[in-house]
Amino acid sequence: MRAEGIHVRDEDIARLSPLKFAHVNFHGRYGFALPAEVAGGQLRSTRKPADATTSD
Repeated sequence: MRAEGIHVRDEDIARLSPLKFAHVNFHGRYGFALPAEVAGGQLRSTRKPADATTSD
């Protein structure tokens, strides 16, 4: 950010940690498993509130 001319305080940099962001994919490639109907262009049916299950 400093190279781009943005003011960055040393106090802020001292608190940064790469461990907090280990789960973030910085490459922009994500994979999702889609049902065959959705992958084929169909819309999936909406779930009615009575059909929803709760995990208590």
